[in-house]
Amino acid sequence: MANENLNRIGVVSSVDTDTGKVRVVFPDMDDMVSPELPLLTTGTGWGLSNAMPEPGDNVACIFIGNGRPDGVCLGALYDGSYDMPADQSQRGIYFEDGSYVYFDKTTGSIEINAVGSVNVQAKDVSIKAESVQINGESVTMQAKTVSVNAETVQINGKSFSIDAPSVRMNSNVTVVGKLDVLNQEIGGG
Repeated sequence: MANENLNRIGVVSSVDTDTGKVRVVFPDMDDMVSPELPLLTTGTGWGLSNAMPEPGDNVACIFIGNGRPDGVCLGALYDGSYDMPADQSQRGIYFEDGSYVYFDKTTGSIEINAVGSVNVQAKDVSIKAESVQINGESVTMQAKTVSVNAETVQINGKSFSIDAPSVRMNSNVTVVGKLDVLNQEIGGG
């Protein structure tokens, strides 16, 4: 490439996610296709990034020059064909299905919206907050031990079921409403 062609804007023609490289077509150069170009990324090693442009995305590239085709794809360009997903106080990742994760610097909060499920897998999960609210069609917790320490625990629902071989309550129990005891003994210590 001549010196005036060191900085180029083109269209991604193929992506190799195994190598982190792309091929780019340059329409203004008679649809010349680049060799595989490494993609400039935000992290390698312990913090890998897998955000690759897709075929059809506009990208900026820079080449070494001196007649060599070696270069780097700097990344995708905002082309104005879609609305930017957030104001400048929010930084995050926004997906085409409406899911997103972002940090809002004005409120100091992290917002997560998943159109599908959110799955957390960890050895231990700890949540410390002034207030915790969980809303959903279904919430499942599966653990060896679940511990809730709070001044007040309130459970509201059409029904509440405990399925366990034994239940121990170390406190006074008040029942407001009807209490049905089926096939069980009451009493003892």
